[in-house]
This record gives sequence, C-alpha cells and structure tokens, in this order.
Amino acid sequence: MTPEEKKSAVKTSRIMRTARKTKGWTQVEFSKMLGVSQSALSKLESGILIPSVHQWFEFCNFAEIPTDSHIGGYLDRLQELKFLEKVEVENFKVKKEYLVDAASSARSMAPMIQWLYSNLGELKSRKLLKEMGVDSDYFVDLSHQINFRFFVDLLDLMKKKGLLKKQGLESLAELSAGKSSHGSLFSRYQSSDDAVTLLQSVFDKAPFYELNFDYRIEDAGSSKVQFSVTPQEHILANKALKFAEISDQLPGYRAGYFNQMLSGILAKSSKEHSNAIVCIDQNPNRSLFEMKLA
Repeated sequence: MTPEEKKSAVKTSRIMRTARKTKGWTQVEFSKMLGVSQSALSKLESGILIPSVHQWFEFCNFAEIPTDSHIGGYLDRLQELKFLEKVEVENFKVKKEYLVDAASSARSMAPMIQWLYSNLGELKSRKLLKEMGVDSDYFVDLSHQINFRFFVDLLDLMKKKGLLKKQGLESLAELSAGKSSHGSLFSRYQSSDDAVTLLQSVFDKAPFYELNFDYRIEDAGSSKVQFSVTPQEHILANKALKFAEISDQLPGYRAGYFNQMLSGILAKSSKEHSNAIVCIDQNPNRSLFEMKLA
C-alpha cells in the first residue's frame, strides 16, 4: 500500500469495527454476510486489507451507514444529547464509571482523542485508551455518550505519562478547526463569515456536543465580543465527575478550542480571525471570555 492507501485503510477499518459492534455482530457472523472468510474480515478491520468497492457498498448496506463514512473516518447520527443517568453499552468495552451521569459526547472529546492519534500514533493511542478501560472505537461514533469524568481522567493520565510537558493544555484543542471534530455540523459553520455569527452557531449546536455547560454571548459590540460559559448544576453537585479538580484549567483549554476553531474556519472565508480569545474572569461558577474585534 502507498502511504495514502494506508491512511485510508486505517479510517475504513475503524468504521468497519465500530459499525459491526454497533449492530452487535461477531466477526464470524458478519464475514458470512459479506461472503468473505473470518480471517479476511479480520484483516479488513485491522487495516491490512482494503475492501473492494463491491465489499464496501455491501458492508454499508448491511450496517446502514453512509458510503462516504470512510472519508472522514467517523460515524455521525447527528443526535442531540439527552442527560443519561446510565448509558447502556453492549458491544463496546467501556468502564462503568464513565457511563453514569453522561452528558458529554464523543464529538466533544474529538479534538483531544485526535491529538492522541496525531502525537502517539494509532497503536499507542488505542493502548492508552484501553488502559483507561475504554474501547477506542467507541469514539468513532460522534453521538456516543460518556461523562465528564473521562475527560478529567484522560488529562490526568496524559500528564502522568509526560505527554504535555512541552505543550500546554491549549494544544489539545489544536485540531478543533477540523471537520472530524464536528462531523456533519462542520459544513454549517463554514457559512459563517464573522466571529460572532460563528460563535452563536456553535453555541446553538452545543446540545450535539455536551450538556454540561451553558454557552452565552454576553456582549457583541463593534469593538469586542464577550461570552460566558456556566457549568450546569449536575456537574457542580456531582463530585464523582471531578469538575472541581479541573475547573481552573478549563478556561485555558476552552480558549484554545475556540481560538483554533474560529481562526481555522474563518481563515477560509473572506474575513480572517486574528484576535485571540482570552479568559478575563474565571471562577468555578462561570468563566467570561473576550475577543477584541478589528
């Protein structure tokens, strides 16, 4: 395989594993449906082989997924979240403590997960997530829900392993401007040609990402825009979610997230975003951010 073919094979293998698990099929069962050996399916799901056009279309038909899913390497059912006291997961191994009081989605975790793959590679990233008790394929479906505790624990593990020694927390959001961090919502953001419109569009779509915080534009004048981020009561009251342990670090990550997103998306339009977003007031109950406008 060429380098490009290998990248494509990895994306396709993630989709195949995730879609099969979602349907609850074993490799033996699904190999019979596709008319291939279990060994061949295993190689397809490992990225060693690339499915033929016929096999891919057959697979997408059986799995009921879009045929272009392999391009982005993710599945997007585009579902708004509902607060779940317990997520029922049958075919993905996910630590039980990450499935209670779940108000975050794989979409909200996407920049952080992609940072891992970009910096550690496929095998090491999957190994690290497995160490946490989470099947890496769980994050291929952007609508899968998980709780805020996972974000805190993943950050702690990355720090212990020295992955953030040279790079700050803001660097974890460097891929937030990419399509794979937003899925089907990305094209809607691209129609925005100014920062305020884009921010409001993202805030309106917040329920597709998570239900832990309220995002609100407080001031949208000619010289600056200010917005607030307020944690919901459930995340403040639930000590098991560990919000208090990381609340002072979140403004840095969030500023990096929106800085990268705005600059990356608006740079492709007629107006470039060049004014950095900074946190001007922060406490556990609310953070206020500001961006000066040219």
